[in-house]
Amino acid sequence: MDTLDLRGTEWSCDCSVAEVKKWMDTTEVQVVGYDKFTCSDPQNKRGSLVKDLNIDELNCSQTLMEKTIILIIIGCTSFVILVVAAIIFWQHRWRLKKKLKKQHYRYCTTAFSKLVICNLIW
Repeated sequence: MDTLDLRGTEWSCDCSVAEVKKWMDTTEVQVVGYDKFTCSDPQNKRGSLVKDLNIDELNCSQTLMEKTIILIIIGCTSFVILVVAAIIFWQHRWRLKKKLKKQHYRYCTTAFSKLVICNLIW
């Protein structure tokens, strides 16, 4: 590919444009109209030339940090929910097992005269 025509594209001059701008500044592909691309968003960058953007002013590392923190919070919350669910399941299982054992014991004492045989069956 020798040329790339992106005329008529609306440019959102936030962190999403950073990688594209880096590529356009270093590529050997001729980007048609690159020197005339203007920002449409955000309001404070509207009308600015994309080629004149300072990527460091976009605070993209802060956005990455915010995303990382959000992912950590979601991960920790999911882990806590999973642990609580496992504890509740374990308690329910333990209560059910205890209840079934009690019912089995009652059955054995009423059905058979010898409790020893019931204990061996269980």
